Amino acid sequence: MTKKNTILGLSLCMLALLFACSKSESDDIQPNETIQYEKLFNNTKPMVLTTNAYISGEPRTVGDGMPMKFYFTYDKNKPEELSLEFKKFHYGSMPLKVNFRATVKLLSAKDKDGEKRVRLYCDDANTAIEPGQTELGEKGSAKVDGYFYPETEKIEAFINFNMMNVTAYSAKQKIDLSRADRYDEEMEAYNKLHKEQNN
Repeated sequence: MTKKNTILGLSLCMLALLFACSKSESDDIQPNETIQYEKLFNNTKPMVLTTNAYISGEPRTVGDGMPMKFYFTYDKNKPEELSLEFKKFHYGSMPLKVNFRATVKLLSAKDKDGEKRVRLYCDDANTAIEPGQTELGEKGSAKVDGYFYPETEKIEAFINFNMMNVTAYSAKQKIDLSRADRYDEEMEAYNKLHKEQNN
């Protein structure tokens, strides 16, 4: 083999190696999923989910549950996590308002009934109560556990506020960002039902 052929062969091998590395890195990025997260979890408006609230396991909401605002933020530079906040959350005649912050990990999970899902998990979320403590610290012991279903854009979530045994559960449901525009109307209808069922 001539020196010229040897150089050509080495050059082709290097190009093949670079192409393989580039393809592998590109596959890891998964741009379609990044676009989907940016669209759904962008915090330009809250994600409203029908949610049931509990104290010590006893339901405190009525009907199918109340509309609850989830403030999500997704940063494509941190593709394996979501930020989640609740702002002055309360329900019914609850005298306190709860502020809540969590950095939620996006974890791989086994498919369920043939449907792809991503686990949403945090075990160090922080809770602050108004009136009283108003500043949220960096870490606490409240929890988030749930799943996101990217193929159907559905979500379910369980929240343990680590406060007065208050928990909340949003059953599996389709994400509909337009619900933020109807929040006041939905909340008015819920409050009316709550009043009727507690008189």
